[in-house]
Order: sequence, then C-alpha cells, then structure tokens
Amino acid sequence: MPLMPLMALLAIAGCIPAEPPRDGPKAWRQHSNAPPNQAPLKVAVTTAALASCARAIGADQVEVLPLVRSAGEVPSRGALVEAQGADLILLNGADHEPWLPAVSLPTDALLDSSQGAPPPPEDPHAGLHRHGPEGERHSHGSPAFTWLDLKAVRHQCQRTHQALAQRLPAQKGPLAERHQAVQRELSALDAELTAATGRLKSIGMVAAGSGYRSFAQAYGLPLRFTRHRPGSDPSAGSDPSGGGDVLFLQELDGLAASGPLQIVVLPAEPSAQLRESLSDRGVKVLVLDPLDASSEGGFMEGMRRNVVALSEYQPGTK
Repeated sequence: MPLMPLMALLAIAGCIPAEPPRDGPKAWRQHSNAPPNQAPLKVAVTTAALASCARAIGADQVEVLPLVRSAGEVPSRGALVEAQGADLILLNGADHEPWLPAVSLPTDALLDSSQGAPPPPEDPHAGLHRHGPEGERHSHGSPAFTWLDLKAVRHQCQRTHQALAQRLPAQKGPLAERHQAVQRELSALDAELTAATGRLKSIGMVAAGSGYRSFAQAYGLPLRFTRHRPGSDPSAGSDPSGGGDVLFLQELDGLAASGPLQIVVLPAEPSAQLRESLSDRGVKVLVLDPLDASSEGGFMEGMRRNVVALSEYQPGTK
C-alpha cells in the first residue's frame, strides 16, 4: 500500500494534550531526585503505557513528550518537531505506528519497545488483499491494544529501563530501583486481572472491534469480535449519526445466533438508545478503557478501573 504524503498525514492529525495525564499511585509517581542544573532527558512516546513507564522509571530525570493521543492517530506537526529534538523516542511497535515511514525522526533515538516480545494476535478478517494478481490472499491484521496485556507492558518497561540506563549512566542505581518497583506493581496488577478474568471464562462475551484481541489472548478469554463498532467512522462502513449502531447490532445478533451472548465489551459508555437496545436483547455492557493518553488519571488508574469493571461481572451476577 503506498504511503500517504507527510502533509496529508499531518492534515488529519489531532493535537497533543498540553499536560500529560497524571499517573497512578506508588511506583508510578514521580520522585524529586534530579541533580540541580541538569536538563531532563526528552523522551517522546506513542502510548499512555510508555508514558507511565518513562515517568515512573525516569522520574525527574525525564520529560515525557506524547506524540499521539490514541492508537490510529498520526502526530501533529508540532509534536513531530518536538520529537525531532528528543533523546529517546519510545515506539509501541506491533504495527501501531504505520505513519513512521512517512515522517522524519532521528533513527538513533528510536526504540521499538515491543521488540523481543511475543507478537500480538492478528485480526484474520481485517485488510484482506493480495500483492499482485497472482499473490496469495492474506491479511496483515489489525493491531490490538497490546498495552491491555500487562505482560507486554512489563516487557516494554524493561526495554524503557535499559534505554534510560544507557543514556543516564550516572543514575543506574536509582533507575534500577524504580524499575523494580514498577515491575512489582505491574506483576501484582497482572495477578488481579488474571483473577478477575478467570471468573468470566464461561460467560458468552463479544467485544466491539478487534482491539481487545491481545487482551483476550493474554488472559484466556473466549471473546468473539465484531467488525463494526458503535458509531464508527463512515469510511469503515458505519454512520456516526446512528448507522454504526445499526450495523453493530446486526452483527451482534448474528453472533448471538451462533452462541450464548451475555456481555458486550465496549471502549466507552454507549448511548442511551444503544444501551436500551442491548438491554432488550438481554445483553449487559462492560466498558473496558482502551487506555489512550486522554484516559482519566493515566495508565495505571485506568487499568485499575478495568480490574474493578471486570470483577463486577461474575457468573450469576444479575
């Protein structure tokens, strides 16, 4: 597929939030230990999870520069200009930055934080095509929200720590201590998610869109997925004025006919009309925050809200 010109990419980009989201408790809070008169390391990031890793491990030694607000966006001109002066650019990898070949960023600062981790699952129904008339029909898949898998986030934090330690050799001790604290907190939260999702493995669940595939794979949930999402973009075959809901419900009915359906997973609260339509079908709504840079309270607080939401849906819950 030919790359879009840079100016076309920038024309559809959103703005970068002026203030970074507040991170959660414990190890994810910043500490005041920066030596006087030492400028912080500039670290550009493409996900809220990477922002939290960098802030928690680097503390006052780093200044985090969000490149985008959410998956699917491209950086604004201002964000790219700022990132060109960054000491480190943390990429999510796993096909989450398709705009990267079309922009100019310092290659020696780029770090794919997913390198070395197991690849995320692909969406077998997305992007089916051939390379040439005789090419085999195949799919490059659709990126899942890899950061909903805390094992993947632990790997990304490990890569972040290594990169910061290389660039801040005088701070290796404090960086290592904070990294260990972050890993302990992520490990504990991962265990909570494992327990919360374990109660749902016998419940019929469908997720809107393919973004939750990584989450389902990580925690062994037998999720089924729709191709349409409520109120999705017209270019994806849906009408944001309501047609997207119609297509979504039609697909949901088809999935319900092939197996029990008790819960539908959505990235945000549905409209009152959609909630009523789902209630009429006997389907409950479970909102799991996809945790982009606009998530209230930052990555860790958002993930804790997801744990609470999952824990509320136990077998037999009315």
